[in-house]
Amino acid sequence: MSIRYSRLLLLSAGAVVLVTALALSAWLMLANRSPDVSAQELLEQARSKNTTAESYRYTFDGWQTAQTESDLARYESHGEATFVFGEGFHVIVRGEHDGYSETLLLDGKHYSRRSPDGEWKQTVDGGRFYSNAEVKSSSDGAFSTIDGLIDRRVVGTETLNGVQVIKVTGQHDLVERANAIWNGPDNVDPGSRDSYNQMVAGREDFTGWIGVEDGMLYAQEVSGSYPAAGEMLAMTFWHRYEFSYFSEKLNLPAEPFVL
Repeated sequence: MSIRYSRLLLLSAGAVVLVTALALSAWLMLANRSPDVSAQELLEQARSKNTTAESYRYTFDGWQTAQTESDLARYESHGEATFVFGEGFHVIVRGEHDGYSETLLLDGKHYSRRSPDGEWKQTVDGGRFYSNAEVKSSSDGAFSTIDGLIDRRVVGTETLNGVQVIKVTGQHDLVERANAIWNGPDNVDPGSRDSYNQMVAGREDFTGWIGVEDGMLYAQEVSGSYPAAGEMLAMTFWHRYEFSYFSEKLNLPAEPFVL
């Protein structure tokens, strides 16, 4: 069994400006605390704020090199999503070779199609409770890269798309992740040994940009590399999310017609 990053889960900082009085006050407050603690607090607070916003949008860009001989040498994907809590979400992902996936959740009804003008198919009709649970679960997933970070640091402040932000960096603890997946090194089955060995020897770097004034996570970026291990090829990847339109009036597409 090979554990690899989902390809479906597979854009620009502005010039640094003078820090406003509010930004300076926030920075001085952070500087007086432990860098590790303040970074983690910032990230956890940002995740809480983002996932409790009434609505938001994000864009996604990423690429990944081949991890097995049967993979494409390089795979790129790009996506966009709109989340409106209490209503649903709309996600579009575009990949190599005209790859396309579109998902729409409205009032508990789950729709999907494989081309921009393709036929919609309804897969679930679970009611409003299901809809709210799915929106929360999918939204939480967008911020899962905050988990399992070590060596967290507040780097400083800069400007991102016109917003004053605090830059936070860290690394993912891949040994902890691998042991959580396989329940420890002694429980890895032979078919997964290469995947396990590759993961524990890899490296993933995280960068997050958090609003100085509102504490929202405006962007997150993860890049990493994994060495070759048995049949697993050496692999590198990068992906970035950018978030916007927090709690603004956002409209989801109308309910599609399904035969």
